[in-house]
Amino acid sequence: MNHRVVSPQGVDLASRRSASQLRQDVEKELIAGHKVIFDLSKVESVSESYADELFGILTLTRGVEVFGTLIAVRGAKPNVMQSLARAIKERLDADEEGALRGTLQTLVAAKHAKDARNPRAGL
Repeated sequence: MNHRVVSPQGVDLASRRSASQLRQDVEKELIAGHKVIFDLSKVESVSESYADELFGILTLTRGVEVFGTLIAVRGAKPNVMQSLARAIKERLDADEEGALRGTLQTLVAAKHAKDARNPRAGL
């Protein structure tokens, strides 16, 4: 499998727009069947919005398993890795909460529909 090394420009990554553009480039590489390696050795800090836009959304759209096998990070300082991990966790937690909320709403609607069909069933 071919791999592509991606080195974001700058030492302080903060722009959601630049993260979005980079994510789109990474998506193209993944679709082409390449593994993507992020070289973050020159990065000193990553904003919450940058980390979410790039790593949080990649993990959400690609899945944790695919993220773990097709995307790698090298050279990142501990504070940068913490920012990435936090963004991924928050994005996945929010998605899980949304899914649970949707399931609960579906169950409540089904119960109301059942009760409407058979009003005596609730007694």
